[in-house]
Amino acid sequence: GFRNCTLILNSAYNQSNSTAITNNANNNFSLTGMNSGIYNWTANCTDVVGLGAIATPRRFIIDFLAPAINLSAPGVNETLTTRDVSFNYTAFDDFDSTLSCNLTLDGSLNQSNVAAPNSTSVNQSVRLNTGGLHRWNVTCIDDAGNRNLTDIRNFTVLLPPTVSLVRPAAGA
Repeated sequence: GFRNCTLILNSAYNQSNSTAITNNANNNFSLTGMNSGIYNWTANCTDVVGLGAIATPRRFIIDFLAPAINLSAPGVNETLTTRDVSFNYTAFDDFDSTLSCNLTLDGSLNQSNVAAPNSTSVNQSVRLNTGGLHRWNVTCIDDAGNRNLTDIRNFTVLLPPTVSLVRPAAGA
């Protein structure tokens, strides 16, 4: 049988078992009040004779924070004179190296599940069919399922008129 098992969290004593330890079964420690962070843990168990063993350390992450998103272009109320619009933004997260982001344009999902490397500018080009006032925003999600949505930004596209010659027919 076992005398006790101790949870070692980030190289420090955290707690000892509060219930009987069952051999060859899953035994648990309960943690409360944990903060976001990267944690290393192991268990040190001692039998009734006094022989002990330490399990191979493992790692877990607690992530409560949603990613932050910075919209760069087009700017607030910017006026453009092209159909080809470059949407530029940067997503920031405390743990993930890559986030999954969606670009919404005029209330409709335009591009989804775009891989956005953490703290790296993402540029997505879209060819617009119409001029006038447009709205855009970005949603990003991290590996823990934390999601953030930016405010909606407006921009205007001014396009030159289309001219078509009808009569007389060419060569008439």
